[in-house]
Amino acid sequence: MCGRFALSLKPEEISSRLTDIQLHVDSWLNVDEYRPNYNLAPQNRAAVVRRMDPKENRLVIDCMKWGLVPHWSESPPTHGSLLNTINARDDKVVEPRGLWNTIKGKKRCIILCEGFFEWLTKGKDKIPHFTKRTGGQLMCLAGLWESVTYKGATEELHTFTIITTSSNKYLSFLHDRMPVILTDPESIETWLDTSSGEWSGNLAKLLKPFDLSDGLVCYPVPKEVGKVGNQSADFLKIQRFLVCA
Repeated sequence: MCGRFALSLKPEEISSRLTDIQLHVDSWLNVDEYRPNYNLAPQNRAAVVRRMDPKENRLVIDCMKWGLVPHWSESPPTHGSLLNTINARDDKVVEPRGLWNTIKGKKRCIILCEGFFEWLTKGKDKIPHFTKRTGGQLMCLAGLWESVTYKGATEELHTFTIITTSSNKYLSFLHDRMPVILTDPESIETWLDTSSGEWSGNLAKLLKPFDLSDGLVCYPVPKEVGKVGNQSADFLKIQRFLVCA
């Protein structure tokens, strides 16, 4: 699974990094709601790239809440039920039924981050690890999003889920699942292209473990990252490391 990640960059830094990976975004819808975050947890807001309109080739950054809420919900979900929708398994996404099937044709997105956290269990101890791209590029995680207006509310809320797949062999020591990471412009464009409104086999092929030739680096970080709300640049710094490449 993926239950915590980091995006500590300022909006202007994010825009610059997007240019580096050839991802051209027209605008940021609600930049005032964005906060740089070294320790982003469920229910926090994150920077998400999507099409402004499913049929138009115009990309925007939308500051969405993490934990997908179905559009038919009349009230906010409990924290426990929300944790069930922070991730979407790839094998469930491709099925022609269920919650993900109702949105995967028109509401695909990319979640921007510098890397993600996972905890290694050693006996009674849990050691947090941070995984990022070897070259420090932004990670583009494949996701789905949804909009909901609660009963009695006037504002529409946008929420998202991160799609996970089987871990590659270098991260299997840490967990059996990892987020789907899209790396090349073609894959990103294919994933964000919702013009047809349909799901396809080409989209399903993108839901796979990270290609090791692109390189990852994974290393332990301070245990303080385990507490939601804690913030420190040290959470992203190498102490001792394992290169996955």
